[in-house]
Amino acid sequence: MKICRSTHFGRVALPLIAFLIGLSSCQLFFGSGTTVSVTSLALNKTTLLLEVGGTETLVATVAPAGATYKGLSWSSSASAIASVSQAGLVTALRVGSATVTATSKDGGFFQDCLVTVSPKTVVPGVTTSAPFWGHWVRMDQEEFWYIADSKVTQGS
Repeated sequence: MKICRSTHFGRVALPLIAFLIGLSSCQLFFGSGTTVSVTSLALNKTTLLLEVGGTETLVATVAPAGATYKGLSWSSSASAIASVSQAGLVTALRVGSATVTATSKDGGFFQDCLVTVSPKTVVPGVTTSAPFWGHWVRMDQEEFWYIADSKVTQGS
């Protein structure tokens, strides 16, 4: 992103010049011309545990609070396991681990959150809302439970 500073005179001249020389993304700051740069970025969580299908929103805080440009981008190291929206909403898709990263567009500061996705909890005798086909879940050393067609049955 290009940042163009302007005086009162530049309110008309600068956008025209930017257009003529091909600066398609130019953000204008009027007034004192002073910008406050981002100096750090923090996340509300550094680890997150979710079950498959679960969601949680991570909150990123840019410092200083008066920073001129607080834009962020979000990414996941394994989007097939945990996806993240540009609003910080993490969705657990498959069992595994992924690192979700928030990056400030001003200064490139970043913070990571390790997301661990576990299988959906199975409670014997309780049906689930969605069918699971052919999953064996180990309950302890000697007992297994088979989940099929939204019903839980004991196996050996």
